[in-house]
Amino acid sequence: GMLLSKINSLAHLRAGTGGELHSAKLQPGTRNTARFCSARFGWGPRRSVNGRVSPAGKEKEPLEKLYQVGPLLGSGGFGTVYSGIRLSDSTPVAIKHVARDRISEWGELPSGTRVPMEIVLLNKVGSGCSGIIHLLDWFELPDSFVLVLERPEPSQDLFDFITERGFLSEELARG
Repeated sequence: GMLLSKINSLAHLRAGTGGELHSAKLQPGTRNTARFCSARFGWGPRRSVNGRVSPAGKEKEPLEKLYQVGPLLGSGGFGTVYSGIRLSDSTPVAIKHVARDRISEWGELPSGTRVPMEIVLLNKVGSGCSGIIHLLDWFELPDSFVLVLERPEPSQDLFDFITERGFLSEELARG
């Protein structure tokens, strides 16, 4: 789509500044905490994250009006992840694009909206644990979904966390 090619050219322009990935390495043992927390809090009370997860069809600003998309953090079978900033308050975020045809599991939000299972699971996770990255917002595009996630700095290696998402889905699905 147009948005992606726009983002790609943006990423190339700014790729020279991508040193942040290396400075964000985990302390040993932190990753186990994340696993432990997701298991503990995966079936906590349902909540919408800060009320920001919008039902489909509700008019809202397009992604690029709300977020500044920065350098590419990583890509793989799980999607493509960019570093970004929420313009309203300069919160660092991660912007994850998942092509619709790569999505194998679908689910429903409490509102009845059909979305990728990952959005359902992230939307369900409570806020009780710093080891979980929260879903701040999401957008449905014609051929993809965009998830806006917290980007904790500098204590967590986001790239590792996102590529290891599989374990989170299993824990939560079991709950």
